[in-house]
Amino acid sequence: MTVIAGYRTEGVTCIAADSSASDDASIESRLEPKVWEQGEWTVASCPSFRLMQVLKYEISFDSILGSPDETCMKELVRKLVPLLKLRLDADASVGTDWCIMFGGMGNLWIMDADYAINEVETYASLGSGADYAMGAMSVMDEDDYLIADIAFKAAEAACSHSQSCCGPINLLLS
Repeated sequence: MTVIAGYRTEGVTCIAADSSASDDASIESRLEPKVWEQGEWTVASCPSFRLMQVLKYEISFDSILGSPDETCMKELVRKLVPLLKLRLDADASVGTDWCIMFGGMGNLWIMDADYAINEVETYASLGSGADYAMGAMSVMDEDDYLIADIAFKAAEAACSHSQSCCGPINLLLS
């Protein structure tokens, strides 16, 4: 499974993700990062690696939405949702249980498999290690930590305590 931890503050967004792929019988560390940059956007997804490939190589957040600091919920709902719905509904291999975290420039959103989009106030986490990551982020204050440290330590906590998460942890700031 996965842990994806996102944290936002004035003008900066940070997303960290583990490298695991797991099922009931095994866990492995994958080379392809679950978090990546698309121009000014940082994007992460779980648990479908097929979804990740579609988002990375077929969908361009920059060309659809422009800059993250100029994007609003209305544009996400009117532009991104129909495009993803059209593409993903045609690909049964993506499945129906997925989440996407994306943002940049101090903005952070989560989209669930029902295409509902939620804007994140400060921090959020996805995947089987989400509870561990949320707990870690809740006790760290950005006055005492850099936001990159908060997101990284949150993912690290999940990797330490969840049987379905493992490193290395990849982290991007935007």
